Amino acid sequence: MILYEKKEKENSKDYAYRVLKDNIMTLNLKPGELLSEAELSEKLGISRTPIREVLMRLKNEHLIEVKPQTGTYISLIDINMVDQGLFMRYTLEKEVLKEACNGVSDEIIIELEKNLFTQKLIANKSDSAIEFHKLDKEFHELLFRATNKGEIWNCILNMSTHYNRMK
Repeated sequence: MILYEKKEKENSKDYAYRVLKDNIMTLNLKPGELLSEAELSEKLGISRTPIREVLMRLKNEHLIEVKPQTGTYISLIDINMVDQGLFMRYTLEKEVLKEACNGVSDEIIIELEKNLFTQKLIANKSDSAIEFHKLDKEFHELLFRATNKGEIWNCILNMSTHYNRMK
């Protein structure tokens, strides 16, 4: 597990959530891997109570599974969840694109163009996959927010966690 520096004004629970989720999403914590509350508490330097709260949140996001009398495990990547997340994104994104074509501000168009330009610059670099996916996500989020559909984008992100783990 990769640890990060705690951000200024970040509480223990938010820090633990950020570190654990990022390690799950980047597969530093492998699907099927056993998690120990005590070990996480020690590694992150925080008490077990915030760890338990974070684990419940990750369970609600389908990123971990809690098996009574067995333990807590990183969820396997669920192909059905991948399919549903992609279906939701593609279906809704088509409508957002139609709406965006009917008029977004010049400032938004400039931001979208800058984003695409940056994506092209880093696309062929061998060590830039994470940065490329981050820019791609920002591009799509900008489209949703520009059409006042930001909450829909948040729903898509929640449904896309298993897909994003595969990227």
